[in-house]
Formats: sequence, structure tokens, C-alpha cells
Amino acid sequence: MQLISRISISTKVTILNLAGMLLLSAAVLIVIGQVLARDLERQAVDMQTLSMQIAWSALNRLGGDFAIADGKLKRGDAVLNENYEIVDNIKQITGGTATLFQGDTRVATNVLKDDGSRAIGTKLAAGPAYDAVLRQGVPYRGVVQILGEDYFAAYDPLKDRNGQVVGILYVGIKKSVVFQSFNGNMRLAALGVAGFAVVLAFPGYLLLRRLLRPLGTLKRAMDALSCGDLNAPIDGTGRGDEIGNMARAVVVFRDGMAEAERLRAEQERQREEAEEQKHRALEMMAETVERESRDAVERVAQHTQAMDANSGQMAESASRVGSNAQDVAAAAAQALSNAQTVASASEQLSASIREIGGQGSQASSITPHP
Repeated sequence: MQLISRISISTKVTILNLAGMLLLSAAVLIVIGQVLARDLERQAVDMQTLSMQIAWSALNRLGGDFAIADGKLKRGDAVLNENYEIVDNIKQITGGTATLFQGDTRVATNVLKDDGSRAIGTKLAAGPAYDAVLRQGVPYRGVVQILGEDYFAAYDPLKDRNGQVVGILYVGIKKSVVFQSFNGNMRLAALGVAGFAVVLAFPGYLLLRRLLRPLGTLKRAMDALSCGDLNAPIDGTGRGDEIGNMARAVVVFRDGMAEAERLRAEQERQREEAEEQKHRALEMMAETVERESRDAVERVAQHTQAMDANSGQMAESASRVGSNAQDVAAAAAQALSNAQTVASASEQLSASIREIGGQGSQASSITPHP
């Protein structure tokens, strides 16, 4: 199948046409051959009838009746056993074979065995000829097989004076000999017809190539389209046949590809525009971020400076507060010392009061009552 797919359409059609012509010619030759073969068989049978007449003429010259005497087949006084003169003369005249049978046994013949010797002593095979001549006593004409080969044959019974069949006269010719020239002529006819078919097919092949040439152009155009070339010429669009339909279909295909390419280019342009817009937006965003960051830094710097100034003032205030705190601490220490002194004096005063109180109690207990 792969080999067939690689052959061009014109070659395939030419091969099919040639095969069709050869098949048709073969069919015609077969029919003609069968008709001629039947006619040739009829002529061969008629020729055996003529050969039989010649053979009877040779036998009739001997005179007398057929009889079997002393185990021999005779006509009159002539012994027919191994009498090759009669059968060989028939062969010289007709070109065929001849045989004299005593009963069903060959006693004089020019039919040869495989070893080249005469088929003396061989018997007539059972069959239509045997039944017709020996059993029915009537002549037989037709095709018989002798020693394995087909013959166009004629058999006549040899009868004695009482009408009893005592032998057979046979004449015939090999079927292969009859058809030898016929087969050769048929082979020549077949070769002639085949040559004639080839001669007829060659101009048809050239004409077909010319008719199918636009297909090659369409193929090249489709190859170009497959490679993306939309400018390849497409011929044959004005034709009204199938090739024109194919060409117009290729044009539609090309236009579809062109439209698809246009849409693809449009999409690519839109994509590039979108990318450019996104790039510009990113740049604007970066600029905005940078500007806002710079402003924020400046504001932070300003606040930082203000905080530095405030920190100085706070440090100075803290220094003053620290100095005041030291004075307060000294005063507090002095007050604490004074308080401790007062407390010590108070304790001494309390002790003195307790002592005076104790002494007063003792004095009361000593004073006499009235």
C-alpha cells in the first residue's frame, strides 16, 4: 500500500486503464480462442474422416475379407500383423498415426511408446471408443487418450464375412500437434494485443498528465500554504470540473489562513499595546512611590529636627529640675535632722514627765490621813 500511495495519480489511472484493456483483450482472446479451438477440433475430426478414407483405400487394395487365421489378422491372403507398410503410408499421406487392431490388441501401428518402439501388443483402453467399436460394432469419432496422450481419433470396426468384429482400423493425430500452431498463434496474438494496449495507453498517459497538471500546481500551492506563504499562485479556479472545485477550495483555505494570520497579528498588536500600557503604568507607579517616599522622608526629617530641638529643651528643663531636686533633697535632709532632734527632745521630755509623775505618786502614798 505504501508503494501505491507513492505513485502519481496519472500513473495509477494509466495502469488501471492498461490493466482494464489487457483484461478486456484477454477476455476477447479467450472467447475467440475457444471458438477457434472448437472449430479446430471439428476440422481435426473431419481430417480424421479423410484419413480414414485414405486408410480404407490402402486396405481395399488388398482385396478379400477380414478374418483371423492361424492367430493372425488377415485380409484375403495378406497378413496384417506387423504390416507397417500400410500404417506408415497413411502417416506419410495424412501426417497422423494409424493402427491395425486384432480384436483389442495392436498388431501394426506407428504409435510409439516412451522408449521409441512401436506400441505392438498394447491394448485399446476401455472407454467410449472400445464400447462403440468392439461391443456395438459402429464407428467412433472423437478425442481419446492413447498411452497417456490425447488424440483426435477415428475408429472403424473390421468385420469378417459373418459380420463379426475381428479388428479395428484406427487413424488419428495428437491433439498437441493440432494445437501446436494454434497455441503459437494465440501467444503471438496475446503479445500483439498487449503491445497494442501499451501503445494506446501511452498517449492516454500523456493526455492524462496534461489534464492533471493543475493538480501539481495545487500541490505546490498547498505546500507553500503549509509553510506560511500566502502569496503562492492558485491556478484552475475558473475550471468547471473537480479540479476547479479543488482549486476554489484551496483559495478558501488560503483566505481562511490569511484571516487567521490577520487576527493573530491583531491579537499580537493588542498584546503589545497592553504590555506597553502595563509598562507605563508600572513606571508611573514607581514614580509615584518614589515621590511619595521622598516626601515622607522629608517630613520625617523635619519631624526629627523638631524632635531634636524639643529634646534639647527637655534636657535643659530636666537639668533645672535636677538642680532644684538637689536643693529640695538638702532641705529635706535638714528637716529630717531637725525632726530627729525634736523627736529626741520629745522623748527626753516624756521621760522627765514620767519620772515626775512617778515621784508624785510616791509622795501621795506617804502623806498621812487626817
